[in-house]
Amino acid sequence: CEPSNCSEPWCAPRYRRLSATNSSDKPAGPGHGLAMPDAPIRYPLYVAHRGGFALTLSDEGVEVTEEAIWYFVDGKWGYRKFADIRAINLQAGGGFGGPIFAACSITFRDGRKANIVSTNEWGTADGSRAAAYTDFIEAFHAALIAESAARQIAFTSGIGSKRSVVLIIALVLAVALFVLTPLVLWAITRDTQAFWLTLAGGLFIWPAIQMARRNQPATYRPEAPPNLLG
Repeated sequence: CEPSNCSEPWCAPRYRRLSATNSSDKPAGPGHGLAMPDAPIRYPLYVAHRGGFALTLSDEGVEVTEEAIWYFVDGKWGYRKFADIRAINLQAGGGFGGPIFAACSITFRDGRKANIVSTNEWGTADGSRAAAYTDFIEAFHAALIAESAARQIAFTSGIGSKRSVVLIIALVLAVALFVLTPLVLWAITRDTQAFWLTLAGGLFIWPAIQMARRNQPATYRPEAPPNLLG
């Protein structure tokens, strides 16, 4: 973007981009297999960076360089240095009878956030972006390690512990209502309808259980970010 188009304090013109060296793949550090690409790659991923409701996502494009992460904000390129990052959270979504998407939420020291997702512009899973998202996660974490920025960052996956407890309680109640209750009725009455209700309840709840398992709160090492799309 041109300097006159930069509306954010961290926005910068493209010609001042912090670029990676044009050498062979630069290892992120000893003891792991992550590696930075030999030059910045633009990942075709959408970025959600504003609070509130939005019908569609419009900002598409993410790059990782040696010292910063670049992404679109209101159609303009801008960057945040790795030194500004305080937390990274990885989550999965969707999966209720359909494909899964993943999200990387980055929290900066000023409290702002950038959520980089593998969805389409409507916020639903997009399998064509899964490989780009996986490559981005690996390159991003490799760059953080190479720049020694990972030490100051909290790496977590899944939902918060309080939300996890609420979700587990809701799932237990759902299993009791939609699976165990018709199962007991079927065992007592041998009514075929009760049996089919048990089966339908199980099929309905199972995807939610799987998604809850993927999003169990946890911490992870930057050398081994979890693959939530796998």
